[in-house]
Amino acid sequence: MQLLPQKINYPEIIRQAWKITWKNKFLWWFGFFIVLAQVAGFFSYSFDNQPNSPNTSQANAEALKFISSHLALFISIFIVALVLYILFIVLGIIGRGALIKSAEKISKGKPADYKSALKDGKKYFWKIFWIGFLIGLFIFILALIIATPIIFLFVSKSYLVGGFLLFFGIIVFVPLLFLAIFLKIYGRLYAVLGELNVWSSLENAYLILRKNLAATILMLLIFILIGIIVAVISFMLLIPIWIILLILAGIFYFILKGICAIIFFSVAGIITAIYILFVKTLYETFTQTAWFLLFNEIASLKEAEKVEEAVEEPKPTAEPDIAG
Repeated sequence: MQLLPQKINYPEIIRQAWKITWKNKFLWWFGFFIVLAQVAGFFSYSFDNQPNSPNTSQANAEALKFISSHLALFISIFIVALVLYILFIVLGIIGRGALIKSAEKISKGKPADYKSALKDGKKYFWKIFWIGFLIGLFIFILALIIATPIIFLFVSKSYLVGGFLLFFGIIVFVPLLFLAIFLKIYGRLYAVLGELNVWSSLENAYLILRKNLAATILMLLIFILIGIIVAVISFMLLIPIWIILLILAGIFYFILKGICAIIFFSVAGIITAIYILFVKTLYETFTQTAWFLLFNEIASLKEAEKVEEAVEEPKPTAEPDIAG
């Protein structure tokens, strides 16, 4: 395992990733697709993890009563929401494949556009889907194995042992979670760039991760730093927009009275949502491109090491001429 990342020019990777992102704006569509999939996943997680309390139970009972009296409407809303959820997930998977393949074409100077990228995204849909599904299944089973005894201990009021096991479970779960995330990242890249099947992609992803663990973690830390900087700058740019909207709200308050607040918060919410989606789209396009460039770099280093080993291998000496 490589302890320290060597021969990798991280500033150049970041620069090239941003250059590709900014100059090829058709890629933003696929970054947007990825963001839509993340939004769908976020809402799915939020609805599955609602707090359960007496007040919540009472509210749920009232909500169920209201839903039962408007059943047809809520069935329609549920079907539309389900269709949108599936559509966003599908678009996100297509966006991943399209971004990876387009980044490869652009880096090699080959022509790339939205139409060809969309075709590539569809081509690798099922590979990327199954990689994500298997990694997600692994995380779910792992979480279930760790959480089951902990929940049992807390229900049995064995708080001391349960707390210790919870602490130990977190120590075990977090590194394996990061392992799964990196396997998913490299697995997708192998599936698209190496034209490998799902299992071979995951096997090769593990091998390259094990050999370049430090380089991968360093890239993740760089992304975290960039993410913080982007979030701070984005928030600072939002402040003047909110100030302008607040001034307009104050002006129109004397005309529209109470309805002004509704209009202000609606417009501010819509503008903020569009702005966040735009920034997030750029960031996702940039990060996916940067992961490709890092992968391309460490894969090239791996091949270079093989060539060096082959060159340094001693040549067999000629057999002595015993006849003479």
